[in-house]
Amino acid sequence: MSMKVKGMLLGLVFCFFFSTLSHSTVRIGTLVYNPPFVISSSEGFDIDLSHLLCSRLKIKCQLIPIKNTKQLYQALENGQVDLVIAGVTISPARQKDHVFSLPYMLSKGQFLTLKDQSHINSEADLEGSTVGVIKDELSGGVLYAYVLNKYQGKIKVNQYDTVENMFAALSNKTISAVFLYRSDVNYWNHNYGNLFKTLGPVVTLGEGIAIMAQSKNSNLIDRINKILQQIEQDDTYLALYKTYFSNQ
Repeated sequence: MSMKVKGMLLGLVFCFFFSTLSHSTVRIGTLVYNPPFVISSSEGFDIDLSHLLCSRLKIKCQLIPIKNTKQLYQALENGQVDLVIAGVTISPARQKDHVFSLPYMLSKGQFLTLKDQSHINSEADLEGSTVGVIKDELSGGVLYAYVLNKYQGKIKVNQYDTVENMFAALSNKTISAVFLYRSDVNYWNHNYGNLFKTLGPVVTLGEGIAIMAQSKNSNLIDRINKILQQIEQDDTYLALYKTYFSNQ
């Protein structure tokens, strides 16, 4: 095949790809604060992963930080962002009308409480109390559903729009504990271990953490999957993982 024909084919591929987006910049929705996935606008596992994927794909990307998962989900639905990279757990509720990349991390959960809650030392001690979870619209309420289904009304569950509001409630004893993704639990323990303690075992949630998009962007997800496989094989992913999850 001549170089000219190869060039024409490559051009057609890129034209097709960008025509599905209707613009030349891929807009990636992230959360304002969701450590260790997003610590700041320039730091966090998902921030670095986004830049890495865009570099490998050789596409221009714009990261758009959004306050909470509800607004981020709405932004995806309204077409304000093309992808969501925000520690999203693959769930049956969202697989019905969205596409996900290959999972790039296992999704697990665990309870966390304050060390000064001396009367709370196990999951059983939470019965009759109230715990907090993030209102995770992106993952179809996986955290909320787990606690609700397992404890069958023995534990009351409050949902919060932001991490800040949830931890404020934990600090002022409005709630007795929080149920978080295991990666979040490790972050808070690693950075503020003098304040917190874990409760109960680590449990599996959903089908892993992945990148989320509307079905119309399935071609983009296919390309991302190839890059995810590449960075796993060449150990780039492992280096990135160790930067933010060295304590896991």
